[in-house]
Amino acid sequence: MVTCEQMKISLVLYLLFFSSISFGQGITTPEGYELLAEIEGNLDRDQVCEKVLVYETSEASEFGNIREIQVLKYTNGKWVVWKNSCNAILKSQEGGIMGDPFEEISIENGILTISFSGGSSWKWFYKDKYRFQKDEFELIGHTSTYGKNCEYWA
Repeated sequence: MVTCEQMKISLVLYLLFFSSISFGQGITTPEGYELLAEIEGNLDRDQVCEKVLVYETSEASEFGNIREIQVLKYTNGKWVVWKNSCNAILKSQEGGIMGDPFEEISIENGILTISFSGGSSWKWFYKDKYRFQKDEFELIGHTSTYGKNCEYWA
């Protein structure tokens, strides 16, 4: 005879197994792209997490390779690109002598934050914050810090 406790454990294991299958669907990196960062979080306040990917493309520019950020939604059993931009992420060599300016992406309280740094003897740090509103991701904050070590910081 199966006890109530055994049924609960079986149900939990069953749900874990099938949720890992349905949400474990891999995302194929587009040809010529390299994945730089990936994070999940709820960006549109619908109680379902989105996935944010930052790619380096093979498309060159004056300041290095163009980067693309993609926001994916889980729809009909697979991840699909919902929103994307090639302007939100600085290019691969826009960090000056320090090279790649991209640091990280994060999601907190539905806000997507993208951080950058670069410079030479003068260093700079940028932090852009985006919120999903009016059916788009809008820039709601930009922080810029710069200075020269041991001399000046603004």
